[in-house]
Amino acid sequence: MRSGGISTLNMTYMLRYSITSSQLDLSKAQTELASGRLADVGLTLGSNTGRDLLWRAQIAELQQFSDRNKLAGVQADVTQSALGAMRDLANTFLETLTGARGAFHGQEVAKSAAKSALVQLTALLNTTHDGQYIFGGTNSGTAPIADYATGTAKTSVDTAFAAAFGIAQNDPAVVNITAANMQAFLDTQFTSLFDATGWPANWSSAADELLMARVDSTQRVPVNASANSDAIRQLVQAITMVAELGTPALNQTTFETIADKALSLTGAAVLGIGDEQSQLGISQNEISRANERIELRLNALTEDVQSVESVDKYEAATRVNSLMIQLETAYSLTGRIGRLSLLNYI
Repeated sequence: MRSGGISTLNMTYMLRYSITSSQLDLSKAQTELASGRLADVGLTLGSNTGRDLLWRAQIAELQQFSDRNKLAGVQADVTQSALGAMRDLANTFLETLTGARGAFHGQEVAKSAAKSALVQLTALLNTTHDGQYIFGGTNSGTAPIADYATGTAKTSVDTAFAAAFGIAQNDPAVVNITAANMQAFLDTQFTSLFDATGWPANWSSAADELLMARVDSTQRVPVNASANSDAIRQLVQAITMVAELGTPALNQTTFETIADKALSLTGAAVLGIGDEQSQLGISQNEISRANERIELRLNALTEDVQSVESVDKYEAATRVNSLMIQLETAYSLTGRIGRLSLLNYI
């Protein structure tokens, strides 16, 4: 006598296998219902998986460009704003100095305005964004301009003046300095403090090169500025000239020589700062255009990925309901079979 192939044990094992399989299918269907995406993309797409992975890699690269461009755009905006404030400061100083040049007590007014402008200009040149100095060029981790009153710049100005005239700026004897002598000093010793050699030695820690942002796979644009630009050096020179040399003890003709030189430098600085703003505006425009191209490409690639990876949520919901019914039925049958016993029929 041999036992038959059908038994409650065999039926139980078959139902358990069916339950396990249904549970896996249910988990997969629930994942697809929740995400709207194939639970196992590689298994479903087969040989087309490589194309899908390439699309996703391109999306990730474009998203990185988009994120970096947002940061670059903010940095360019902050720099543009600081340049605008600097240009406004220069224009205000220009107006004040023009009015003070021949006015009663004009020397006191001009000197006071210059000292205030120098403090404001130093603060603008040391503007930071996200921990970086926007006028530092590629050396954005270091403050580009040291405090004038406590730095080497003032010492250099005082030394140059004493070497040229044998007295300090606050000495009453400055009244004897002629306009010609002052002009010669301004064009030689004083100017050398702001040239390519004197500027980094006395004033600036900035780099000449600017930070470049890679806005797409082929294009890089500058997004900050440098305190070493001609316009900034001219503006600092003009303001320092009036603040340090324009003492009220000077005779009027000599003071007017200083004022005229400072007005000329400030006017050139205003134009130069305007040029820097224009160049930075080009960068801002290029960043904006690159973002538009990236957005279009991202949308196209996202649609391509969705076309092969997305699932019909209605169909997924139907499968979930069907599998849950199957599981409930299998659980019920398993319980009934487990309660079967010959003892019940003896």
